[in-house]
Amino acid sequence: MKIRLMHLVALAGFAVAQPLYDVLSKSAEFFVAHRADRLDMILLAFWLSAAVPIAAFAVVWAADRVHRTAGAAVMALFVGLFVTVAVLPAASNVKGVTAAEILAISAVHGLIGILLYVRFSAARQFVSLLAIAAVVFPAWFLVKPAMRPIMWPGAAIDAGIDIPGDTPVVFVIFDQLPLTSLLDENGDIDRNAYPGFAALASDAIWYRNATTVADFTAFAVPALLSGNYPQAGGLPVTSTYPRNLFTILGKRYRIHATEPITDLCPDALCPPVRERRSERQRSMLSDISIVFARMILPDALETGLPRVSENWRDFSDADNLQERWVNARDQDRVAPMREFIESIHGSDAQPALYFAHILLPHEPYVYLPDKRRFSSEPGLLGLDPHGRWPADPWYATQSYRQHLAQVGCVDTLVSDLVRRLKGEGLYDRSLIVVTSDHGVAFRPGNPMKGFVRDTVADVVPVPLLIKPPYHQGAETPERNVQSIDILPTIADLLHVNLPFPTRGVAARPETPEPSEKRIYHTGATAHERLPRSLWDTVRDAARRKHAIFGSSSHDSLWLPAEFPYKQLMGRRVDELQVRGASALKLEVVDAWMYADVRNDAPFVPSRVSGIIHGPAADSPSFLAVAVNGIVSAVTKSVGAPSAAAGLWAALVAPSRFQNGLNPLDVFEVATENGETVLRRAYHSGRLPSALNLISGEAKYDWNVRDAGFYPREPIGDAEFRWTTGDSSLTIAKNLVPPQTQLITIRLAAMTRPQTPLTLSLNDCTLFQGTLPGGEWTQTFPIRDCMSSAARDSELVIRIKSSVAPAPPGDNRQLGLPVLAVTLGGAS
Repeated sequence: MKIRLMHLVALAGFAVAQPLYDVLSKSAEFFVAHRADRLDMILLAFWLSAAVPIAAFAVVWAADRVHRTAGAAVMALFVGLFVTVAVLPAASNVKGVTAAEILAISAVHGLIGILLYVRFSAARQFVSLLAIAAVVFPAWFLVKPAMRPIMWPGAAIDAGIDIPGDTPVVFVIFDQLPLTSLLDENGDIDRNAYPGFAALASDAIWYRNATTVADFTAFAVPALLSGNYPQAGGLPVTSTYPRNLFTILGKRYRIHATEPITDLCPDALCPPVRERRSERQRSMLSDISIVFARMILPDALETGLPRVSENWRDFSDADNLQERWVNARDQDRVAPMREFIESIHGSDAQPALYFAHILLPHEPYVYLPDKRRFSSEPGLLGLDPHGRWPADPWYATQSYRQHLAQVGCVDTLVSDLVRRLKGEGLYDRSLIVVTSDHGVAFRPGNPMKGFVRDTVADVVPVPLLIKPPYHQGAETPERNVQSIDILPTIADLLHVNLPFPTRGVAARPETPEPSEKRIYHTGATAHERLPRSLWDTVRDAARRKHAIFGSSSHDSLWLPAEFPYKQLMGRRVDELQVRGASALKLEVVDAWMYADVRNDAPFVPSRVSGIIHGPAADSPSFLAVAVNGIVSAVTKSVGAPSAAAGLWAALVAPSRFQNGLNPLDVFEVATENGETVLRRAYHSGRLPSALNLISGEAKYDWNVRDAGFYPREPIGDAEFRWTTGDSSLTIAKNLVPPQTQLITIRLAAMTRPQTPLTLSLNDCTLFQGTLPGGEWTQTFPIRDCMSSAARDSELVIRIKSSVAPAPPGDNRQLGLPVLAVTLGGAS
């Protein structure tokens, strides 16, 4: 048995542990975001290298206790499984191969692995040799240079220098905010769309030729706060950048810091707020499991997996559609900035540093300018697995719209910050810095993130507004400023000399300015030299944005200026040419939301989206979305990874929604004989009468909650679900049409004779008796029960019965085989 354990350690090491060690060592920011320490790293190495093989060995050992042949068979299965998993990533890289073929190729290799392992002692000896390497993997991972700042954080930092005066410093970094997003067609800050930034600029120095020195947060923020170019392979932690804004001001200043990604403020100055170790371990392992699934699965099978975002943690949060809805209503991703603003008080002991790195307008793009969330779907339409936009401009344009709307949210937060500072009497006397770590691009055929020549104007220039204490009036110097110049500029404005050299220089007229710019990319392992001024390129990018969207206002949803059928916007449906039904088989994601809109809630379902099924999905279709009988959005469908499906999404102005029910219509739009014609493809107001309440559609599209049901099982061309004996279906009452007066329940032929059944609606009993056995369908009037449930916000259908053991080999206790439960109108 010891040999088997050694073999499992070897195979699991190559199939699971080493691929993860390789990825994690290249993304050490993951551990910074989790605030991991040395013991966390050691425990994680144990879980990755030992937990999987030990768990597998326990199964093999248990099988061997039953019979030696069973133990050998289970061992062979694990060998095949690990070989299959090890081959999957390589097979996924083969071009032109479907997901099924990738799985088949990997499975064949697994079978070959089983055959070699079982038949040939040389193969088993080779696996024994591999065990040595598998033991080395965790040790090598822990001593890699990228892990050293966590494993050996070094001595405490001697923080701070003497600084004259008591000037408050307010420093905000917005994540992934390009300068071009804020500009109008003339290259000025767009006062109509972004009045908060424009108002701050009227009191500040706007360095409009400011640029970042890195295209990735983990390198851009440390460079910005340290005044030096980023270090390749360096973590964004204090031990890598010991001389930074926090350590300079720390001796004199009280520090209020919000650092969601980096860990540059020493613990002595910013005591860390850590989760319990057990919670950190659980969170890391949860995230790593998603990373591993994305590593080994073909692209086509990744659709249901959570996105691995630049936030570097909590990838699985709100994976379920219903959970996303709950989070959309009950949580606020704007909260960190709101809490930061509310933490500023005029009574605070001064001097104080108020620092916040805010993960906005970073995607997902889900916020309106009024700070309400407008979507529970975080995905970016069309972005490929490598982060590149398709050649069709429609994909990038849709995400660009949502980005600009979310920039409006950032603008509102800037206004909130300025209002707070003025209200607390701190605005005039404060040194205020507002900037971004880097930008993002929405250009067809190009990557969304990262430096490439075609997206320089989008990724490299960043907004930089600095308001010195008691500064009045606007200034817009043309000076070449890089993000590494911010720290020296702050020091200069505070009248202190930095006790160490920096590559950045103070941005003042008498200081010689750099003759070029630099941008570090590819993990800061490479850099490019750029001209000292990018302003002409930036202005061209702003004009491109204006050409796409035209002029806009603060609450605009940035509808493209030249879009077919835009003239339909705001028209009543009953004034238009509606000619029958469309051939499109169209569905709306989370259609149930539109039966219960609350305009005073932090969520409004402005992003209406869905899927088109069938052959018609292959070609783009123009669609019009009507809310409450008024056309409120026009859009175009696009292809999906699935061969016979299309995707569509549209943004509806929140003012179009009323409290409560909002009937939703989606029309296919076309031009026939010179006339614009609409054909209805979807209508939603209430729960469809034919909806099977135990179906996946009921659960995910209409939020019908089920309890006490086993998973679906096939029966002929249909499906059914066994109950556990006490089952329920819960529906929001406002989804149920007022004329609903019937419940129909259908049971499959496996129903046992003389099974007692109690069927009820809320506290009202509809049926109590025994069943004859076999197939059974019965419809019950519920008019009286609906009257008794008038005060309830939900309808709960309960199905109670006796249970019996399942056939041999199945440990379940089975109640009734339910084919369908439906609601209907009067008979």
